[in-house]
Amino acid sequence: MGGSASFGTLLVSIFKDYSRRLENLSNLTYMVGLLLLMSIFVVPSIESESVFIYRIAPTMFIVPVFVIMITGDVTVQGKDNLFIYRKAPNGEGRFVKATLLKGWLVAVPIVGATSAVAGLLSSPTSLYSSIAGSGLMMLFAAAYTAFALGLFLVNPAFSEKSVRLFINVIISIIVSIGMLIVSIAAISYTLGFSQQDPTASALYLQLSQTGLVWLVGTGLLAVGKRKLSKIE
Repeated sequence: MGGSASFGTLLVSIFKDYSRRLENLSNLTYMVGLLLLMSIFVVPSIESESVFIYRIAPTMFIVPVFVIMITGDVTVQGKDNLFIYRKAPNGEGRFVKATLLKGWLVAVPIVGATSAVAGLLSSPTSLYSSIAGSGLMMLFAAAYTAFALGLFLVNPAFSEKSVRLFINVIISIIVSIGMLIVSIAAISYTLGFSQQDPTASALYLQLSQTGLVWLVGTGLLAVGKRKLSKIE
């Protein structure tokens, strides 16, 4: 993904630095286990008429926090780390791009595999629906990676004890819930939810929410990159 030039070396270095920390691996394991437990035990207990909304309810809370654990280190490692990259030509831009790709390499396959397993175990959906839902979840994770990265560049937290870190987590969850509400309203007005086919309704809902996250995340990332160059 990074190529054979210096940017490829940077991407490999950042990916290795993240994957070698046991704290990061334990956090990922915890979040994946929590998502699986909620998808298997919480979602099936809900009445069938509401499944099309609550099937993706765990993602409103788990995926944003999960992605922040992966991408938040863009600023959490401290200002000194950013200033090291600033010394290289276009170093800050390369660092942000490499961090985004690292987030995709970690978050997208894990979220896709977890949602596929949870979908097959928690509800009697078809294989096609499970694949489609997992694909949309991967797009959602990729979009939220860009959103979380932009959020930390706009509102940087320079340590793990920073209040801004917790503020960013809360903002991510609130934005996810808000976009879900907007998606529900838009689909209800245009297509209407189908009680006879709740799986299709859930897929439409995921697609709408993913599109909104991509739109907001791309804009936030662009603003964050410009703000990063002004940090002193």
